[in-house]
Amino acid sequence: MKLKTRTPGSRSAAASLVETIGNASPSIERNVSAMKRTSLVLVLALSAIVPVVGSAVTAANATAIATVSTTAPIAQTIATKMARTLKTGRFIALEHPTAGMVRVIANGNQTYIELGNDFRSDSGPDLQVVLHKSATPGMKFNAGDYMVLAPLQKTTGTQRYNLPRNVNLNQYRSVAIWCQQFNATFGAATLN
Repeated sequence: MKLKTRTPGSRSAAASLVETIGNASPSIERNVSAMKRTSLVLVLALSAIVPVVGSAVTAANATAIATVSTTAPIAQTIATKMARTLKTGRFIALEHPTAGMVRVIANGNQTYIELGNDFRSDSGPDLQVVLHKSATPGMKFNAGDYMVLAPLQKTTGTQRYNLPRNVNLNQYRSVAIWCQQFNATFGAATLN
């Protein structure tokens, strides 16, 4: 195996590792599986690009590094594919500037409201994220027409709010940012 390096005079840990493997006893070589060889080649390729700092990479470390680096993205992809969007909406301003996307997402047996990275609203006292029974809630809320999910975490950016398992989403047609102290609706998003 010929190892090409991009920096002059860099006999890296990868080159030392290739030499160590080449000098390994035949009994050890017979026990190396195809997966370990593939993992090692991946680590060697990465080692040629990114210098190893501190210590040499051993064959065991190479396998561990490759295994972790290949399984983490797979787990993330599986989790992402399990989540599905049930409803979406876009906030419109009512009593204060409020804008951005909102989604209702199911992931396994958990459902939550997610305000998008483009979400923004004015700050105010006692702001709450609520589900409302009307698709276009008014400026003031009436008892029984809404359900408070949680206090608003922040006035900009992505944030999630868990829905209790006993909530029937079919009863609610919008998400709103509501000032409970003054019964003032900052903005609302109809869910489709």
